[in-house]
Formats: sequence, C-alpha cells, structure tokens
Amino acid sequence: MRKLILSTVIVLIGLWAVETWSQSLEPVDWAEEQIFSQLPQVVGFREGKALLHFTTIRPMTATVHYGAFPADQDLCLPSFRFRTKAKELGAGGGDEAELKVYRFEYDTYNIAKGSSLEGVVVYRVGVLDEKDGIVRYFESRFRYAKEAKADEEVYVLRPCIMEGPFVDLVTDGAAVISLDADSACYARVRLDGRYIVSRDGQEQLLKARHHKIKISELRPSTQYPYQVEIAGDDAFQNDPLVWPERSFQTAPQPGSRNPFSFVYMSDSRQSPGGGEYGFGGCNYRIVQQFMVDLYRRGVDLVLFGGDLVNGYTSSKESFLQQLRTWKKAVEPVGSYIPIYEGMGNHEQVGDYLKVELSSEKSLTLFTDRAGEESAEVLFASMFVNPLGSVYGFDPPQPEDQWPGVGKDLPVFPNRWGLPYKKGPSYEGTDYSLNFDNIHFVAFNTNYWHTGVYYGSREEVNRVLELVGGNREGYVMERQMAWLKRDLDAAQRDADIDWIVLFAHEPAFPNGGHLRDAMFWGRSGRGHEGGLNDARVPSGDVIDMRNRFWGLVSSYSKSLVVFFGDEHNYSRTYVDESVHPDYRHPVWQIISGGAGAPFYGRDPSAPWTAQVRHFTSVPHYCLLDVQGKRVELEVWARTGRLVERVVLSDLPR
Repeated sequence: MRKLILSTVIVLIGLWAVETWSQSLEPVDWAEEQIFSQLPQVVGFREGKALLHFTTIRPMTATVHYGAFPADQDLCLPSFRFRTKAKELGAGGGDEAELKVYRFEYDTYNIAKGSSLEGVVVYRVGVLDEKDGIVRYFESRFRYAKEAKADEEVYVLRPCIMEGPFVDLVTDGAAVISLDADSACYARVRLDGRYIVSRDGQEQLLKARHHKIKISELRPSTQYPYQVEIAGDDAFQNDPLVWPERSFQTAPQPGSRNPFSFVYMSDSRQSPGGGEYGFGGCNYRIVQQFMVDLYRRGVDLVLFGGDLVNGYTSSKESFLQQLRTWKKAVEPVGSYIPIYEGMGNHEQVGDYLKVELSSEKSLTLFTDRAGEESAEVLFASMFVNPLGSVYGFDPPQPEDQWPGVGKDLPVFPNRWGLPYKKGPSYEGTDYSLNFDNIHFVAFNTNYWHTGVYYGSREEVNRVLELVGGNREGYVMERQMAWLKRDLDAAQRDADIDWIVLFAHEPAFPNGGHLRDAMFWGRSGRGHEGGLNDARVPSGDVIDMRNRFWGLVSSYSKSLVVFFGDEHNYSRTYVDESVHPDYRHPVWQIISGGAGAPFYGRDPSAPWTAQVRHFTSVPHYCLLDVQGKRVELEVWARTGRLVERVVLSDLPR
C-alpha cells in the first residue's frame, strides 16, 4: 500500500510538471548554416553571359569563381579560372552575377574544349558573413550549349549531372550507379559493351532528376570501366552529356578470402580555420584530401561513421544542402569506390524548443521529428545504402516512445497522460553487408535524438518525457533485437570470418564525450554524478551499454566496433576486465579525425588502462584483410604512419 501511494504521488507530481512545462514550450528557429533564402541558379543568358541569381538571408558581399570542368583527369576536381562580383538587383530581387561563358569558346580558357564535358561550368559562390567574420561557400555547376534560332546562335541550358556519378552497393555480382541532375532527364550507363537504362517500375524509360541504375550479371573481383550519359527530351538522340570514363571493382566471391582493404573514418564537420575548413557545414579540405589519398592507395570500400556535417538546424533545406556539400567533396572518389555512410549526432534537423523550468531557469533543446521530416529519413534520402540486413530481413520497425515503464512507476495509459509517439524509420541507417569474409554492420546510436544533456538529472529526465525522443547514444530495444538477429546470422555464416560494426557514439569514450555517448557520466567522477536514471525507460545508459557490448562480445567472430564522435584516435582493448559479462575480447576503435575540431584525452575514464593508443591528429584507419589476418594502419594527414597493428591477433 505504501509503495502504491508513493507511486501515485510521483505520477501526480509528474502530471503537474508536464502540464506546467507544456505551457511554456517556445519554438526557437535555428539555422546556423543557412545563408541563402534562394540558392544560386542560372536563370538564363544575356550577351554570352550566364545569369546567376541567388538571395541571401541578409545583405552580404558575394564573389563568384568559375571555370570549365576538367575532362582529362581521373578525378574531376574543380578548377576555377575567372571571378566576378555579384550585384544587388534591388527591390528585394536578390543578387545577380554575370558569368562570361563566351570566354570558353577560346582554347586558352577551356580545358574541356572538344571533350565530352565541353559546356560544363563549375562555380563557387563565396559570401562574406560579417556577423561571423568568415566567407561561406556554395558550389555547383551547369551545362550550356549554343543553338541556332532564326538568324543567330543563342546560349541555352542543357541537363547536367549535379551530384555523382557514385558507385554504390557493390557486391560480387552487381553494383548501382547513382546520380542527381539539375533537371528531369534520362540516364543510362555504358558498361561491358552494353547500355543499362534507368527505368521505372513499369520498365519504362525514367525521366527524373534522381537515378539509381542497377547493373547485374557481373563477375567477382573484376574491374569494370563504365560511362554515364544523360539526355533531355530527345532521349540520347542529340547532344547527350557523356561523363568521363570511370571504373569500379566488384567484390570477391563470398568466402574466397582474397586480399582486400577498407577504410574507416568519421567526423568531417566543419572546423575553425576559414576557407575550405568550414565549407557549407563540412571540412571540405580535409575530407577530400583523405578521399584522394585512399583512392591512390587502391582501397575497396569506405565506411563513414557519422558527423559528416554540422547539422543542428531547424531548416530542412539547410540540412540537405550541407549533405550535398559533403557529397561534392567526396564525389570524385565516390565514382570509383563505394562509400557507406552512417548517422552521427550532428546529422540533426528538428524542432528547437525553449523549456521554462522556472522563472529563473530554462533549457533550449532540440528534438528529432518523426515521419518524412525526420533526420533519419532525410539522411537516407541523400545516400544509396542497403535497406536492411544482407541476410534478407528489413531494418527495425520504428520504436515506441515508452516501450515499458520504469522500475518504480506504475503502468498508466500514455505514460504521464502525454500523447503517444512513435519514432522515425530506421531504413537507410541500420543495415549490413558482406564483403568477402567480413560482415559489416551499420547501426544508429543517434536514433530519434533529443539533445538535452545538461541541467540536473531530474530536469533532463522530465524534459525527455515532455518532448519525447531518445537519449544521445542510447540503443533502443527494437534496434538491439535487430542487431542480435543479424549477428546471429553472421556467426552461423561459414563464409564470414570476422564481424565489423560501425556507428557514432562510443561505448567507452576517452576524450571529449564522457558526459554523453554510451556513458553519460562526469569527467573525473565516472558515472557518479552523471545523468543516468534507471527508473525511466531509456534512462540507464550504462546498463544499455553493457547489454549492447555483452551482445557484441558474445560472438567469437566479433573483431572491432568503430565509432566516431570524439575527434581523436583511440584503440581500446575491451575484455572481461572491463565487465564480467563481456565474453570475448573485442577492439573498440574511435576514429573521429576527418576534419572536426580536435579533442584531447580524458584520463579519468574508468577503462583508461585498456587504451592501447591515443592521438588527436587528423587521420583515417586503413585495414588490410588477407584471409583471417586483419592489419590496421592509421595514417595522419601529413602522410605519417601513426601506428600499425594486427587486430586479428586477439587472444580467444
């Protein structure tokens, strides 16, 4: 009876608190990286000049750099030859820049003259944001041609590839070529003496801006040159755009145990330093440098574990544009090598709310949206990743807001009387694939992310209950069950020797994220004084972490779990000395060195004695697989080898 009375009091207090706070929720607009209210676009031509129009959110000085797109390079890196100042049109009409495309009729200025890319112009708009004292950039391209009309030749726009081509979903017998164009067009791929045409579900030619062309009947471990073509209404009969030849290599036959290599990197969001260090939400300079480097090394696939961009915005358009900028940075290499992307905490677009806790204190937080406006759905729409497990089952179903009740709280319909909520889709953020003898698993540690991890434990818990969503770093029940089902299948698969998982929030943070990730503790105090609370669903992060790592370590094939989030490199040996439920030793590698601002080491982490290596230099991880032998090399931005170690030499 005493427990029931106490529980009832807790519920009544909770209802009063929710009612009070729900009246004080104040929406906050947050769009840090949004500088254009109308994105730059070529709207026509005048006297041999392309007219580029755009509108900024406030008056700003803008310069446009532009040039012909290089055609004779294996990597199409933009080259700029000219620049011009944009001018205000007046009366709220935005800005206009005149790009003198007639200059490209002269051999001196047209490095694409006579090639398949003649007429393609790349441009970069630099806007001086005096508020922050930096130049913000936007990059794009367009394609023009000259047509005879009446007694004169006029300039006209033609369809152009804006993003891509990318090679995706490469297996031992198939691949997908994806691209985005600036207008609805037809697309096809020429490969091995045949054309594969983009079609819709009715097998009709597809006229669209986004194309995914699946190529099948390929041979394992084979290099395939290919070319992409797009065309307008004439459907390839007149002046199609023919992209320069690229190539990709199919995966080895499953279980063949042929040598191959892959790269893991993470955290390329923008960094202080100006210029390309902070280009449209990402560190364009570093991530592109690393991509070019690994291309020269001949790697077979790339895993990218989140925080591609700054994110943290209430603007869908800003979020998508940041991801497009990241795709621009990796595009030259992505046309040769498949890249598999995962979500981080900065892949966040949602609602920002100010919560008045009292007359003297408030919290500003963000929460992911559900449905088609969620960060998960928008992120998945930008990339071509597997849609579930390689073993044939779908990703997890969306999570429920309250899958159960806390240990000390009674069952009430729609807990606290709040509206029932369901989370967003996992599709495109939870998936697995096999590449020869390695099983790769991407999972989402920032699902349905509500960003509130400051204030007292009681305040954080109440806010989470009020606005909904999930703690940063918390793996909810349906995703945990999905992981078990997928890992069970991989453990039984005779062609698989090792399991490699990757996500964003580390299980055992070592520098910069002990207060969240999968720990939610306090620097110097461990989990004491942290924000965990076992009484509420999704509250005890450490218990969840132990269940998660207990699951992963229960498989003898589990080799390494890659994370990001912390902008450094650490290699940690996690075995039963960390927790008695960890059956098999598994490496944790945090690799967040692809351009984000660095973090130093926090020696107060309880598992610090298990850390075998730590550095804060920009870097990426290159893994060489030769049968059951897996060797890790960590390469710094300067080309220095940070360390080399054989990961597969784990005592079993």
